[in-house]
Amino acid sequence: GYSFTTTGSFYDRLGSFTIPTDENELRDLFLSFDKDGSGTIDREEFIKSMIDFEAQMGLNVNPVTVRKSFEKYDANRDGRMTFDEFQIYMLHRAPSSMPA
Repeated sequence: GYSFTTTGSFYDRLGSFTIPTDENELRDLFLSFDKDGSGTIDREEFIKSMIDFEAQMGLNVNPVTVRKSFEKYDANRDGRMTFDEFQIYMLHRAPSSMPA
């Protein structure tokens, strides 16, 4: 499994304000957001998981901002984010100096 709170986890190795850009790391993160195992992330899963993810990086985020981000990157507007939509969202958040 994948956890935000496991000691020595992927997040502990990242350091502050680092967004994963490797496809395998992004897939692991996606699966950790997909709480019901449906293969997509619904709006509520995204909001809760993103707030937890940002808190792990020492950031406070506004749930309204997170919801707006979900709506922007839910390309087909079905209320669910696919891995491809999630990957695009995360890569757009990554600093431009990082490899994609």
